[in-house]
Amino acid sequence: MDNENSTSPVCLITGGSSGIGLATARQFARNGYDISICGRREAKLADAKQEILSAGDGIQCLTLHADLTDVEQARNVADETIASFGRVDVLVNNASDAPWLRLKIFLQKCLNRRSMSAFAVCFTLRRLCGSK
Repeated sequence: MDNENSTSPVCLITGGSSGIGLATARQFARNGYDISICGRREAKLADAKQEILSAGDGIQCLTLHADLTDVEQARNVADETIASFGRVDVLVNNASDAPWLRLKIFLQKCLNRRSMSAFAVCFTLRRLCGSK
């Protein structure tokens, strides 16, 4: 994706392949933003890209398959977005994990994986996108 000369603002939306993330991406696209979305399901990312491109006039959409519970994959999302668009103007940290597990397993998962991941992803993406 070659966007070096573009003056369009850029929005990176984690968890942008469905639900609130996709609705947010469509709205930013309608307002002329180039969009970068990431998610864990490649098929949903492909469908979301078509919806986003249809919502905006002449915008670009980058899709990145990533599991943001892995800090390296979170870094890659930021790196790929910046490599493609040159910057990130808006970061929407919408990625979530909604497991349908028994409460005990859910709490263990949140405490051992998600809670730390949410902080790590937020700070890593902010730092990599240039926010202080």
